[in-house]
Amino acid sequence: MFIFRRVFARRDDKNETDKVVRKNLEKNNCKLGNHSVLVSDLILQLNEDLDDFYLTRTDTTVLFERCNKFFHSTTTNLENMYLVKKNQINFASIKILNILKTSRILKVENASKGTQLKLLVHLNNNITAIVKPKWYSNFDIINGPVYAGKDRHFGEVVAFFISVLMDLPRVPPAAIRIFNLHKEIISVADKKLLSTFITKNNNICFYGVCLYCNPSDLLCTDSKILEGSIIYYLSSKLTLKIMRHPWGRTYKCSTLARWETDEYYCTTVKNSKFYSSRQNRALFLDFMDVAIFDFLISNGDRHHFEYIATSQNPRILMIDNGKSFGNPYADYIDILAPLYQCCKLRNSTFNNLLKLRGGNFSKWLQYLIKQSDRDVVINNLHYAALDRRLLLIFAALKYCFQKHGMQNVIVEE
Repeated sequence: MFIFRRVFARRDDKNETDKVVRKNLEKNNCKLGNHSVLVSDLILQLNEDLDDFYLTRTDTTVLFERCNKFFHSTTTNLENMYLVKKNQINFASIKILNILKTSRILKVENASKGTQLKLLVHLNNNITAIVKPKWYSNFDIINGPVYAGKDRHFGEVVAFFISVLMDLPRVPPAAIRIFNLHKEIISVADKKLLSTFITKNNNICFYGVCLYCNPSDLLCTDSKILEGSIIYYLSSKLTLKIMRHPWGRTYKCSTLARWETDEYYCTTVKNSKFYSSRQNRALFLDFMDVAIFDFLISNGDRHHFEYIATSQNPRILMIDNGKSFGNPYADYIDILAPLYQCCKLRNSTFNNLLKLRGGNFSKWLQYLIKQSDRDVVINNLHYAALDRRLLLIFAALKYCFQKHGMQNVIVEE
């Protein structure tokens, strides 16, 4: 029996990650909701006394089979992957990533929606994708609130691989691609995008068109290449509906959202006309899945969510994961608010989490990435953070079990 060593799951200094979070918030004059602080402290205490069951490495047969299926699927047509079954993305195989990495680029334009610089690229075979350029070194640590900084391009890719490992097929495929700036971008760019290119100190720079894009915030390269993540653009094939996330942040450090202060907020959401309807009931449980996923990747920027508008039983798609993997030392436990406030979780999700315990998470994620996309390089501290955060999720569930009983928390759909 292998028991996972906690020294790899968190820093040696007790509750150090919580100190990092609160120091970052205080530095930016951010308020902390009393309810969020109280529950976070309880979860941290419970994490200290987790049973060995949550630390013991389990059988890895299922994880191996998931990786093997991803590596060896015979699907080659990218279009077929969006024959949506039960509102989940059939991401099919590693060949999907190869298509995104190697397809010829026919046209590039601004993806002007949103606050960040993104490119909309049209590939051959009638494929459309989003490109998020590299702003940071893969070893940079982003301080500040959980939503601080620009998108981390590699975060989109790692998020996709985590969705494969967790059997949560609701994340668009993404890969790292190295672009020839002249041949693949500038030569096929539209006029609006080209107008934002300049030469500065012998570097090629551009700023694009978006809410915060401006000539004083340039992306520059001193070579002929541009690294970025290339993400399959779901909206080009599916009709998506977008809604405000009930647990979204205010993005104002002086103003708290209702969920940060109201411990009964979940009841309000659950009993609302939209989420209590039979058609949308699955969306309510999706919030717990999404909260766990976002906590693992440290994405506190999911202010909206998308689902397939034509579906009879819609499910949340986890699109836009760029504000992830910012600070491996910080665990923003309030991302788990839907889980610890509602204390409901699908049995399938719970079982998938158990398969990752005992260090399996980081071990198999590294294996999946290494075999799939060698251009992906992330700080090893982030792998340790994933294992550490998994334990905190189990601690949050322990909080719920003690409060309501396991039989009332883990539910069959």
